[in-house]
Amino acid sequence: QLSISTFVRYAPKDYDQRAGFDEAYGADLWKSEPDRYNYLSKVEPTMRSLDELNAAAWITGRRRDQGGERSAMAILEVDKSDQSRYKVNPLANWSFEEIWEYIDTNEVPYNPLHDRGYKSVGDYMTTAPVDQGAVERSGRFVGLGKTECGIHSTRKKIKRMREEAEEVGRDFEGTTSLPCPGCDYEISPETFDEVVFGNGRENYDFLLLEFYSPLCGGCQDFAPKFKKIAKAINQRGGGRIKTGRFDITEHDVPKSGADQGITIEATPALYLVKSDVAKSGSTIVRYGGDGEHEVEPILLWLMKETGVDVG
Repeated sequence: QLSISTFVRYAPKDYDQRAGFDEAYGADLWKSEPDRYNYLSKVEPTMRSLDELNAAAWITGRRRDQGGERSAMAILEVDKSDQSRYKVNPLANWSFEEIWEYIDTNEVPYNPLHDRGYKSVGDYMTTAPVDQGAVERSGRFVGLGKTECGIHSTRKKIKRMREEAEEVGRDFEGTTSLPCPGCDYEISPETFDEVVFGNGRENYDFLLLEFYSPLCGGCQDFAPKFKKIAKAINQRGGGRIKTGRFDITEHDVPKSGADQGITIEATPALYLVKSDVAKSGSTIVRYGGDGEHEVEPILLWLMKETGVDVG
């Protein structure tokens, strides 16, 4: 039986009490600059605690069925560029119902706010009770247009890694790579327009485009599967289908892609570009798959969309 005997409390840097924090940054920082508020009050203290306690790993309660950025996360994720720390998500495959069944069966103490309609609990200013049938996290970040506070954000993680390297005088060498030798294009912001919407379309009828991040646990899990998909396409696609990848870790979807409806709510994300050179246009279709980022469902989807037998 696990016994926890030591608790360490962390607060925003230099401010152990809220009154001092509000005096320094303003009581409405959460509303006027929500990203800055979340970084100062949550992200920075969390990262500082992990560093000061020399944590080799940390455990979260995130689940895939919570949606958004969490829908494709892996159970084990790399959390530092030198792979000296990991993030463990043991409840990734659990459902909301399974969580509460376990709590009830084992009489696990829980926040009494849950009995008042708060399905997910965060800051009191931006957390609201929701209907019984509402999406679990729909009562979080109310009015802010956000789904995450930033603690688990890949881009903030990259920023922190770069700052850590600068503090110790070490060159930032980037993140864990996810090479795909069988893929046709490693697309950058500079080459995106040319490959997807420019003259590059003359080289294919269809382009299977993956948006990914090497730090995304779901992307790490999907990488070998995408290699198999690329191999199947190369062997049986007759040259009509090409594969490409775009590392979205530090870049937004290029404007040309966003204008065509490409949006990334979670990674990995797959889009199929159907080229029509004669009409100087392209049609873009997103792979839904209900979270099924597996080889066979994706190949079946490709065959349905392209008419090319790659199965």
